[in-house]
Amino acid sequence: MGVAVKRLPSDPDTGKGSTRPLTRKATRHATSAQVVVLTTTGRDIRARLADLSDYGCNVRGNVSALRSGSFISLRLDGGKPVQALVRWVRDDAAGVEFLRPIGDDHPDWQEKVRAGDI
Repeated sequence: MGVAVKRLPSDPDTGKGSTRPLTRKATRHATSAQVVVLTTTGRDIRARLADLSDYGCNVRGNVSALRSGSFISLRLDGGKPVQALVRWVRDDAAGVEFLRPIGDDHPDWQEKVRAGDI
């Protein structure tokens, strides 16, 4: 079963190339936290968060198995997984949008967002 996923604009700063509004809702903060990416096929990928906000993150590492439009879960060191959608994959990086903003039910993630630079 396929899910239609709209594309982000070609130029995220201006939104040109798309009539869709920008989806970046908050400033992302630099981080280097380790994360486990759980795919729907059951694969676990160890990676690193490069930046993070309440709404999404940039994952770096061996992410070549990820595909735009696929659903994943992200888990910080033994914490509760966060459900997300892969928006793009390029080389060793992937842009991820959380299905729900990070809330109080994910204190491990809130700590990383609030800390800013880690």
